[in-house]
Amino acid sequence: EKASEARKKSAARERWCQVEHDGVKGWVLGRFLAEGSAPEPEPKLQQQAAQPAPPVAPPAQNVSPSFDCAKAEKNWEKLACADNELAAIDREAARLYALASEALNATPGFEQLLDSQSKWRGQLVTCFDRECVSEVMVRRVHQLRRDHKEARAQDGKGISMGPLVARCDGFPIPVAVTYVNSDPGFAYLEWMDGFVVMPHTPSGSGARYEGSFARFHTQGESGLLLIPGGKAEMNCKLEKSG
Repeated sequence: EKASEARKKSAARERWCQVEHDGVKGWVLGRFLAEGSAPEPEPKLQQQAAQPAPPVAPPAQNVSPSFDCAKAEKNWEKLACADNELAAIDREAARLYALASEALNATPGFEQLLDSQSKWRGQLVTCFDRECVSEVMVRRVHQLRRDHKEARAQDGKGISMGPLVARCDGFPIPVAVTYVNSDPGFAYLEWMDGFVVMPHTPSGSGARYEGSFARFHTQGESGLLLIPGGKAEMNCKLEKSG
């Protein structure tokens, strides 16, 4: 208490101070230290605010079909208005039809397109459950893509692709494959007078479709296919259709 300021500063420089850093304790000569104040810990609320919030999935948005649901009378129309996936497939079928119709307008092929569209609507009228409606809609998407190259002109704006060609070991003819990437989606396979519509199912790798005693599991340009009535899965190679 009686020492001068100079003496106090000199004594402070010669004292030893205990320090701790990263769990290691030791002693440091005071001359190598500067006196200050320890940083105050941030409040818990601030620490929580600094952490990034976990991603939150956006709420599912309603998808409207290609027609006015306020005027829906037929059973398939009501089903499509109440089901986002059916509505999305209907919109895709309408988009493909519009592309084909614009290209064929006032040509001999236009009447055939109108006739096929009328038959498709007639098939939908006979459907009274979701499975039937989805099968008829997915098949129509395939038919439009298969028969009209104009319908494949703007694939970036739609949810369908194909038809691809699957050449399978032990199967004498190629299989046409069309995908409809709704949520969760479908694969349509057609060969000679046979066809099958398979919904997408969860898979650890690649894409897997199952339904109607059939399976189709693809990974890249390869796939395993079991058709209805088949005894074993066939190894297949996928390629673009001509």
